[in-house]
Amino acid sequence: MAGAGIHPYHQQWPPGAAPPTAAMAVPPPPHPHPPPIPMDNHALQSPSDEVRTIFISGLPEDVKERELQNLLRWLPGYEASQDMVFDADSKSVLHTEMAKKNLFVKRGIVADSNAYDQNKRMRTGGDYTHAGYLSPSPFHPPPAPVWGPHGYMAPPPPPYDPYGGYAVPPVPMPASAPVPAPSSYVPVQNNKDNPPCNTLFIGNLGENINEEELRGLFSVQPGFKQMKVLRQERHTVCFIEFEDVNSATNVHRNLQGAVIPSSGSVGMRIQYPLRLLFLVLDAKMVWIDRLGFDMRLRSTQNDVFEVQIPFPREVTDEKAAKSAFNGSSLHRNNVGMLVTKLVEEMTPNMEKGLNFLVLILCFCTSIHGVSALSRDGTTLLALARHWTVVPPPVKLSWNVSDSTPCSWFGVQCDRHNFVTDLNLISLGISGQLGPEIAFLKHLKLLNFSFNNFSGPIPSNIGNCSLLKYLDLSTNNFTGKIPESLGNLRKLQYLGLFENSLTSVIPESLFQIPFLSFIHLSTNMLSGSIPSSVGNSSNLVKLYLYSNQLSGTIPSSIGNCSTLQELVLTYNELIGPLPPSMNNLEQLSYLDVSYNSLEGRIPLGSGSCKEMNTLALSSNRFSGGIPSGLGNCSNLAILAAVNCGLSGSIPSSLGRLTKMTRLYLSENQLSGIIPPELGKCKSLTDLELYGNHLEGEIPSELGMLSELQDLHLFTNHLTGEIPVSIWKIQSLQNILVYENNLSGEIPQEITKLKNLRNISLFDNQFTGIIPQGLGINSSLTQVDFTRNMFTGSIPPNLCFGNQLRKLILGQNHFRGSIPSDLGSCSKLTRLILKQNNLTGALPEFAKNSDLLFVDLSKNSLNGSIPSSIGNLANCTSIDFSLNKFTGHIPVELQILSNLETLNLSHNGLEGILPSQLSTCHKLSELDVSHNLLNGSIPTTFRSLMEISVLDLSENSFTGGIPPFLFEFEKLSTLHLGGNMFAGDIPSFRLSVGTAQSLRSLNLRDNRLSGPIPSEFGKLNMIEELDICCNSLFGPLEALDNIHSLLEVNVSYNSFSGPIPHELMKFLNSSPSSFEGNQGLCVNCLASGVSLNCLGNSSFRLCDHQSKNRKGLERVAIAMIVLASSLLVFLALGAAYVCFRRIGSEQKFVISAKEGASSLLNKVIEATENLNDRFIIGRGAHGTVYKAVLGPDKVYAVKKLVFVGTNDRRTSMVREIQTIGKVRHRNLLRLEDFWLRKDHGLILYSYMENGSLYDVLHETHPPWQLEWTVRYKIALGTAQGLSYLHFDCDPPIVHRDIKPMNILLDSELEPHVSDFGIAKLLDQSVASTPSSTVRGTIGYIAPENAFATMTSKESDVYAYGVVVLELITRKKAVDPSFCGEMDIVGSVRSVWSRTEEIEKIVDPSLLDEFIDSSIMDQVIDVLLVALRCTEREPSKRPSMRDVVKQLTQARSNSRSKNS
Repeated sequence: MAGAGIHPYHQQWPPGAAPPTAAMAVPPPPHPHPPPIPMDNHALQSPSDEVRTIFISGLPEDVKERELQNLLRWLPGYEASQDMVFDADSKSVLHTEMAKKNLFVKRGIVADSNAYDQNKRMRTGGDYTHAGYLSPSPFHPPPAPVWGPHGYMAPPPPPYDPYGGYAVPPVPMPASAPVPAPSSYVPVQNNKDNPPCNTLFIGNLGENINEEELRGLFSVQPGFKQMKVLRQERHTVCFIEFEDVNSATNVHRNLQGAVIPSSGSVGMRIQYPLRLLFLVLDAKMVWIDRLGFDMRLRSTQNDVFEVQIPFPREVTDEKAAKSAFNGSSLHRNNVGMLVTKLVEEMTPNMEKGLNFLVLILCFCTSIHGVSALSRDGTTLLALARHWTVVPPPVKLSWNVSDSTPCSWFGVQCDRHNFVTDLNLISLGISGQLGPEIAFLKHLKLLNFSFNNFSGPIPSNIGNCSLLKYLDLSTNNFTGKIPESLGNLRKLQYLGLFENSLTSVIPESLFQIPFLSFIHLSTNMLSGSIPSSVGNSSNLVKLYLYSNQLSGTIPSSIGNCSTLQELVLTYNELIGPLPPSMNNLEQLSYLDVSYNSLEGRIPLGSGSCKEMNTLALSSNRFSGGIPSGLGNCSNLAILAAVNCGLSGSIPSSLGRLTKMTRLYLSENQLSGIIPPELGKCKSLTDLELYGNHLEGEIPSELGMLSELQDLHLFTNHLTGEIPVSIWKIQSLQNILVYENNLSGEIPQEITKLKNLRNISLFDNQFTGIIPQGLGINSSLTQVDFTRNMFTGSIPPNLCFGNQLRKLILGQNHFRGSIPSDLGSCSKLTRLILKQNNLTGALPEFAKNSDLLFVDLSKNSLNGSIPSSIGNLANCTSIDFSLNKFTGHIPVELQILSNLETLNLSHNGLEGILPSQLSTCHKLSELDVSHNLLNGSIPTTFRSLMEISVLDLSENSFTGGIPPFLFEFEKLSTLHLGGNMFAGDIPSFRLSVGTAQSLRSLNLRDNRLSGPIPSEFGKLNMIEELDICCNSLFGPLEALDNIHSLLEVNVSYNSFSGPIPHELMKFLNSSPSSFEGNQGLCVNCLASGVSLNCLGNSSFRLCDHQSKNRKGLERVAIAMIVLASSLLVFLALGAAYVCFRRIGSEQKFVISAKEGASSLLNKVIEATENLNDRFIIGRGAHGTVYKAVLGPDKVYAVKKLVFVGTNDRRTSMVREIQTIGKVRHRNLLRLEDFWLRKDHGLILYSYMENGSLYDVLHETHPPWQLEWTVRYKIALGTAQGLSYLHFDCDPPIVHRDIKPMNILLDSELEPHVSDFGIAKLLDQSVASTPSSTVRGTIGYIAPENAFATMTSKESDVYAYGVVVLELITRKKAVDPSFCGEMDIVGSVRSVWSRTEEIEKIVDPSLLDEFIDSSIMDQVIDVLLVALRCTEREPSKRPSMRDVVKQLTQARSNSRSKNS
């Protein structure tokens, strides 16, 4: 078995999105049919005749001569096409010079499962040689298997050999004898010719034709025998008989349209006349059929016949003909004359009558001096009358003139000339099997297999009492199997497979004493298997697969003591396997797969030494694998896939030294893999996947020197793959994914020359992949996804240029992408996402096979090469979250099949190419978070398949095109964070858009005007964000939308009451309505439980305010008093805070354009912020390093935005507030310079960079002891607590992550970028990164779609940072199973095991010798888990976090003391 993914006894597993393929059958038994039946065709035995030509019929009407030339020219001995005659008029026949006596030699059917075609309409040629026939295998395996969890294809099967491996000598093709021809020809229309024979009809002769001149032309032609000219009135025609068909064919071809001087200028027309079929029964009766004629000549006495003719409609002078001949008597010698007279009188059309006359002449010639055809011969001709398609071998050899049929094609006789064998296999015969078959009383063999017979099997076939071999398989027979078959007491072989037979299996079949082979598979038989099957004492092979049989397997089958092969697969059988099957000591092949059998498997308790193949797959067994199967010493194939087995794999299977394939997949097997399997020396396929096996892979499997396929995936295996397995030189496919395997890949893998597929994904492998992998093998698939591999990608994976799938995503690979991958011409999938790859993309060579490319979440840079256009058939490209720059290549327009394009989160610039509109299949386009500008191309209106369009966080300008709302399949439209201006356009809303649009984001633009009324028709929309624009008017257009789950209309100029449908969001997300001074709340109409008086953000609508005059004065007084008290307390707190701040260094900043002297020095030191001084790029801007002296090193962050004078004041106030914040764990702001389009912030430079660098980027990695990690966790918490509780107003960071935690020389943490996100909100429009509300992996669940963050959001992000400190894994790390982040992964492991060792960074395990440290780590872990609770209300405040961390340290100290 080659390839990976599907094996012979099961449907494809569902590891991913791959579409499933068909299952392969069990390999067929070696001899499904009895030995060939000898056949003696005397008609073909002519030692003097040389077979030189072929006759081909049954061609389709539109066949071209060129196609046939291409088909035949490669055959040995085939000569040039000048000897080919292609009948263009009938478009159905090709002759290559008909040979003498029309001899036919065709290659017999080879019992080759690969060459066999299941299509009943495409027949291979039969064997018409003297050696007889070998029936094809009844077991028809489908194509070679296809393996792999992602639909990976195995190498293609070997090419079909039409000669089955046998040497075929060239057939000599001597040139035909020259044929004289006249000097002139005239084109002749000859559209309706007849099949070739040895007689020609000559027309178009004219009334003055000279007979001698005509005879002179034809008498010199080779093979000329006789000629007869017939004249009537002005019409003259001629019939010419030749010695053989070949001679007649040559003249037909060479003299067509010849002009004879006496006939004028008209070219003669040469045709083959219509034929007669002669049937003679016991010399008593003759039928002549032609166009409906049925002329009966009944013998009344010696040599005297009585003529009776029922005339067809074509006969116009029926009365005259009947009166002249009905009841007349004629002597044998006068038959020709009288019949000729009959034709002349009854047919007014001279040419039609003469066309028939030549056949009468043939009859006269043949009847003269010939004995009558025997009864068996007439029976055969009667059978042929039921056939609508008769093959040429039968037409040309079944002659009525013969006395016996013993020389006929496909017929054999005994010494008394009785027909004993009728063998017409694979001839394309159509029609029915007539009841005349019952008259062949001496018939012993009947083989009509591989034809197109239809209709029922005649019930009187049971009268052929001597029949031993009956094969009607691979036809279209319908109806029941005749009960009368039970009368065939001498029958040994019965083959009815591949028909359309229905009803039940007759009980009588199993009463036939000598029947040894029954093959009824691939029909529509129903009912149960007859219990009388036990009476078949001589039964050797029973094939009933692919029917609709139900019920149980009868226990009487155990009485079939000679049974060797039993195949019952693909039925509806139920119940247990009968224990009596242990009595079948000669059974070698048992397949009961794909049924609904139940109970325990009873096999193995008896003698099973002859058992070779045992297939039990796809049933409902219970219990375990019988250990007694280890006694079946000849067992080569054991398949028990998906059949409900449990328990352990018995070690006794190790005794099966002849076993080549062991398939036990998709069960509930548990325990370890028995090491004894290493003794199965012949094993080539070992498949145990989809179970609950655990423990390590036994090293003894390395003793399987013939092993090719090792499939152990989807289990619970642990440890390393033994080195001994990597030394098996025959190994082709190793699939061990979805386990808990670890360790490194050894160098031995590079020496496996036959290795094709290695799939290790979803394990815990580490280390560097050997760089020589691929040099010595032709790899087709490599899948290492979701492991912890490091180092660079091996450069020679595509060395053999056979690589089709390379999937290395979610690891820690570094370096650049090997250049050879760009020229890997057979690659179909390339997935390298979520690694640490850098450098530029390789140039792509032409590759029409590459369909899927995902390089996202790396650090790739440079421009996207224009050679991307060479991936002509690519459907999906994802380059997101990298550092690509430059323009989007216009060559993408070449990718006409492109469906998904994601270039988001890069540094791409320029306009959006209008040429992308030629990608008409594009359904997802995401270019968000780049530096793109310009307007949306109008040509995009042709993207009718678009469903996701994300252009957010760029600098697009202009208006929003109305056609964007008219795409019928659009589900997501994100245009936020740009500079679109003008009104939201009115649009013609299609039904499709109204039903498909789910998410609409227009936030942070320059839009104005009211909300279009069409918004109210978006009845399926779930997320709507139009925040931060200049929209105005009422919100009533949104009142009819019932599907909304998230809405944000804040910071616009909306007015009027909040619609009833939106009132539910006031409690859950009141910030979604902020910044709209004109909005009011209609509490009475809303029905929402809202304290209108207590909600100071929204006023009551006017009509409600007037109704509030009844408010009691006491209540008013209480409100005034409470308000005054709150103001007093706030002023007191502010005084205390600013008093304390005032004691620190005073921070002063101006909104003027000029920079301070310090900033001027910084700008000078960085050469006006030259790129070579860049030390980092963050979500909030670019960072430069400025060195002013040995002790004066600064970091300068440049923020890009567009400011306005009215917002500049608020920005200045914000930065002044940030500048006054002082804390030992907060990064101090040294200076700030505000310009029109950007700002500069000056910080002190931190020597050890960010916490992200220390944890993930530094190589070799820092050795971070627990005390250092704890100090970082506590210091960060103290800094955040100060921001939340000690500043007025409180500051929410909004983007806590390791990159924003800087470490000084003492590794003391300093939180940076606090307040920056809010500062950037003051700008009208920002760069793609300036409005980020957090970073993926650190965003709290409640902020997944909302933009307003809170203290609880900071707490969540802080908890993620602590988990990173403990595990040293990234927030979104490839090692996490599935799509979980660090929170889900750690929480899952802890809740399942509560084993801290399975969570922490392995480098900390040595410190756990001190139990107090381990306890402290657990305490800190629990704090982090509380911080990352899904519900914000369940999270502690940062003050509580500081207390809990301090308590954890105290507990640790008390234990040590």
